[in-house]
Amino acid sequence: MLDLIKTRCGIAAAVTVYDDDIQSYIEDALEDLKDSGVSSTLLTEEAPCVVTAVTLYVKAYLGNDRSDTEKYMNLYRQKAFRLMLKEADEETDEAVETEDTSETTDSSEAEEETSDTEESSEETVSDDAAEEEDA
Repeated sequence: MLDLIKTRCGIAAAVTVYDDDIQSYIEDALEDLKDSGVSSTLLTEEAPCVVTAVTLYVKAYLGNDRSDTEKYMNLYRQKAFRLMLKEADEETDEAVETEDTSETTDSSEAEEETSDTEESSEETVSDDAAEEEDA
């Protein structure tokens, strides 16, 4: 992730003087995202949305001229908030899919019970008809 963040910040790969600072900011950003409730899965996969959030964090703190720190931190906070919502949306989607699956299973079972009931009713009717014919 370090090389990608450096590239996004406009720092050539050959320039290593900022590497320790950038790595420290990357770790801080990832920890902050984790504490904010972003999924560990997203963080370990280094999803593009996470890399963007980390880049914004690094841009906010990197360098001596901090005139745009507030701008980048606001963008970072917005991105972190969307990442938290993304995780909540995925959990909701999974819950809905699970409910849909269980509803499908329940309706299948109900249909089977209905057809079993209909079959036993037909057998009873045919038994009754046979008894009437015998009488």
